[in-house]
Amino acid sequence: MWDKTKLKELERLVREWEETCLEPTLSQKPERRETFQTDVGLEIKRLYTPLDLSARDFDYAEDLGFPGQYP
Repeated sequence: MWDKTKLKELERLVREWEETCLEPTLSQKPERRETFQTDVGLEIKRLYTPLDLSARDFDYAEDLGFPGQYP
């Protein structure tokens, strides 16, 4: 379901964003916490992309589905 070429490109773009945008910003204005967590202690990532879903072999129709329909 995931185009490997597009995922590789997205991986590169995320690294580029981290280096050119995120790191310079954080060096001037650090985040107020080292990590962020949900109420039950799960770590919240700074950025979620389709890379996170592809790593879990996420299938939209099987795993999520459409509103009002059972997946």
